[in-house]
Order: sequence, then structure tokens, then C-alpha cells
Amino acid sequence: MQLKALQKGMAQHEKVTEDRPAREGDFVLVDLEGLHAGEPVPEFAKTENFSMQIGKAVVSEEFDKQLT
Repeated sequence: MQLKALQKGMAQHEKVTEDRPAREGDFVLVDLEGLHAGEPVPEFAKTENFSMQIGKAVVSEEFDKQLT
């Protein structure tokens, strides 16, 4: 487990330079806001520049699919 933690801690992200859609495995920055019927949901704070990896279902699998 220590090796995995070291790998994760030293990992670097590389910017995609080619013109292509996001795909599974990519890290993306997203702005999130919880809405219900078009109105903000107070329990879900608005989040900007949230880093997430597509395919890990951090928010949900459906959300990941909409990013690709």
C-alpha cells in the first residue's frame, strides 16, 4: 500500500494537446451545482474547478457519460 500512495502522490497530469473530446481516464475540471426543478439545492454547495477522473463515477456513471 505504501508504494501505491507514493505513486499517487508523485503522479503528474499532462495537458491534452490534441483536439479531441474528453474520454475515460482523462482528468477534467468541472463546475458543479445541485439543482432541482431549476432551483439551487441548499444541501449541495456550488463547486468550481472540481478535478475528477472520467470513468471513476465520482458523481455518477451517467454524469461521466455526459462528459464524453
